[in-house]
Amino acid sequence: MRRPLQPAWFEALINKQFEKSGFKSLPKTGSMESIMNCLEAGHAVVFPFDQHAGGKSSILVDFLGHPAGTFRSLALIAIASGAPVIPASSWRDENGNHVLRFEEPLQLVESTSAKEEIRLNTRLFNASLEQMVLRHPDQWWWVHRRWRN
Repeated sequence: MRRPLQPAWFEALINKQFEKSGFKSLPKTGSMESIMNCLEAGHAVVFPFDQHAGGKSSILVDFLGHPAGTFRSLALIAIASGAPVIPASSWRDENGNHVLRFEEPLQLVESTSAKEEIRLNTRLFNASLEQMVLRHPDQWWWVHRRWRN
């Protein structure tokens, strides 16, 4: 899932590379039905989670000790679908090789309140991201303001 890139020729190039590698790109906005269909078909959905989120799609939960606008959609998708959330990160090792590491699936937190369940699970996802960032903080690609609130 991602937003289209600019300029249009760059977006076309990225999509071509994705498709060549066996990936499909879903638009970030209005894609819930597509995501659920992908999950039902047994496909994995990659969800970039380290971005600032604002507006109604966000919830304020801690990230590295500070409140951060975070997308609630991953919690909504995981709760609604029952699909496992498997954190993954990549980095370059001391030999210049790229390493891709998958963590154990996260155990979702249940609550009697839907709003609280979304908040608790979104915080769980941020905590997992914190662990990955802190393993290789020098390689976290910081290109946005994560704490805009």
